[in-house]
Amino acid sequence: MSKSENYDHMKLIKKYAGGHKALITLGRSLAAISAVLTLIPYYELWKIIRTAVKGEDTGQIQFYAWGAAAYLYCPGVP
Repeated sequence: MSKSENYDHMKLIKKYAGGHKALITLGRSLAAISAVLTLIPYYELWKIIRTAVKGEDTGQIQFYAWGAAAYLYCPGVP
């Protein structure tokens, strides 16, 4: 195999997986969901900063802060 050939690495992984090919897709899906959920506290922090900078209703800051804290300490809470 030369370096110029396109090689499908997923084919190789599925070959080694044997009868557990469905678990590869499940694992990739769960990893993608985890990556998105990891960003939620940072989004809440961005909303806090945006509210403070724009001078909007500062009562919302406490709501956003509790939302971020709840997500960080209780991952099952949406």
